[in-house]
Amino acid sequence: MEYPNLEKLLNQYGTEIKKRYGTNVSKTTIKDEREKLFESVDFDIDFDGIYYSVSLFLNKYWYYVEYGRKSGKRPPVAEIERWIKIKPIVREKRNGKLPTEKSLAYIIARSIGKKGTKPQMTLTKTNDALYTEMKDSIKEAFIADVNEDINRLLNNIW
Repeated sequence: MEYPNLEKLLNQYGTEIKKRYGTNVSKTTIKDEREKLFESVDFDIDFDGIYYSVSLFLNKYWYYVEYGRKSGKRPPVAEIERWIKIKPIVREKRNGKLPTEKSLAYIIARSIGKKGTKPQMTLTKTNDALYTEMKDSIKEAFIADVNEDINRLLNNIW
């Protein structure tokens, strides 16, 4: 059995979550990184004969944007240094000296290693809000598809 109404609605769901996540992630990440993260978002609708699922595909660092990073291990200094160049970070003099990008990256990486980073939960909030908005429509589409299947079966019997 196929469910064209539900499949169409789930495609709308995937398109909308991609759009909204891109908008919402732009509020929490720097421009270059959010563009890479947003451009990496894709979705797939899968039906295994029992249920549909909407799968999202994202760059691997979305996890750290979403859930933060626990204290403990330092992130790669080279990645922090690249982030400093993109952001750009205004460096302040310390003890009369202006730190280099590399030394600032080391200081930031050390701080993240000690304190971690806060979770943003952008994807979770986006998905929860969209699901709340669309759950009645999803139920209605499923019911319409099931009714069409039942009518088709009954017509074949009679």
